[in-house]
Amino acid sequence: MSEPADSTESPNPLPPEPFIREQVQLLYNGLPLSLISSLIIGLLLSISHLPVVGQAEIIYWNLILGVTLILRLILWQFWLNAGALYSAKCWLQLFRVGAWIAGVAWGVAPLLIYADDNSIFQALLPFCLAGVVRGSLTSLSADRLSALGFSLLAVCPLTLLLILNKSPVSVAMSVMTVLFIIFVVSSSGRTQKELR
Repeated sequence: MSEPADSTESPNPLPPEPFIREQVQLLYNGLPLSLISSLIIGLLLSISHLPVVGQAEIIYWNLILGVTLILRLILWQFWLNAGALYSAKCWLQLFRVGAWIAGVAWGVAPLLIYADDNSIFQALLPFCLAGVVRGSLTSLSADRLSALGFSLLAVCPLTLLLILNKSPVSVAMSVMTVLFIIFVVSSSGRTQKELR
């Protein structure tokens, strides 16, 4: 008769509670700066694209981004005031959902405010998205799923748009975007290993 397998030797052990608590602490402490920088970059991107993109598209995107930022601000306030009432795992899941929604909000930007006939503004959009994603690594690197989800959701729509454009420059930009995502994933993995 064989002995039952020890539950601590599972192939995919769950992270211990103290590790998750430390993750949550790092993620939520970085949230205010992340929200402020997203707001500033979003406003700068909107103002710069006003002369070349329709006002309606910019208003729609600002509404999407604004609602997302407000929801994440509310989540941060709940965490500050009721953090001890719920488990760290619950707060981590809520944070991930907020990060993914923010990624979607940034991913919608190229679909709404892409300047078809102006290469300078076409270059400005990836530059801003790369800055947002790279900046998010400082606040999201404690959790690989948050960082990866945000990055993929923010950058993939632009990458697909560039691939569909079928110009030599767009192909090169798409390859650079894929390399950037790989960098994001590896950087987040290193940070998590250090945290563990």
